Amino acid sequence: MLYFILGFGLFMTLFPRILTEENAPQLLSGFNTLSKDEQAQVDLRGLLKAMRDFHLKVGGISTLVALVFYFLNWKDAGMLTVTFGPIVGYFYLIPRMQNFYGTQNKSYQNQVKVGVSILAAVVIAVGILLGYGYQDNTLKITPDQLEFTGIYGLRLSKNQVVGMRQVDQLPEITRRLNGFATQHMLKGKFRDASGKKVHLILNNRKGPYLEIQRAKKPRVYFSLGENARSVLQTLQSSGWSLAD
Repeated sequence: MLYFILGFGLFMTLFPRILTEENAPQLLSGFNTLSKDEQAQVDLRGLLKAMRDFHLKVGGISTLVALVFYFLNWKDAGMLTVTFGPIVGYFYLIPRMQNFYGTQNKSYQNQVKVGVSILAAVVIAVGILLGYGYQDNTLKITPDQLEFTGIYGLRLSKNQVVGMRQVDQLPEITRRLNGFATQHMLKGKFRDASGKKVHLILNNRKGPYLEIQRAKKPRVYFSLGENARSVLQTLQSSGWSLAD
């Protein structure tokens, strides 16, 4: 995560400096779709300077705040800052860029409306996804089925389960294949150090965990947390066998 934060700061600082008055007609989004007459109305020098100043300030501030969170061990907050800081800033930048295009430039005005709408939709969609991901998964137990609710949850019938036990440690996780990962949570499909796939449903990375073995599919690990004893008792009273 530290490398991502530092790389983000470097990217935000250098990216706008690639754009020049010479290559803007080919590279600058929005500007490159205008006719030559419309481009002639644009204060291109002022626009590029505003973009460089914005990315330097927003990128620098977001990176600095993210680093503070990182070294305070609030890594999730650091990731959210470095991800959402610039996006929120674009709500300010995109309309402000209109000043350099001129109030009579109808093409760009339409692009501003579309751009802001898309940006808002992305923020809302990501916010919903994060909110869903941060909700704790729960385990519903019946004599015939285990149901893990929430993101990357699943249902397991009794004939799908080969074995089940409580473990205090997870296998070493080396790679995320398709999942939701934060400082405290791991949910989805991952690969362990031996190269095997595992399905993690961890509200917290601290043990103990419920390990479920399946015949031809990856093992499932679920974080029991403080409810370990009650969950295990419910499993046994519902007829599920637990290995020692």
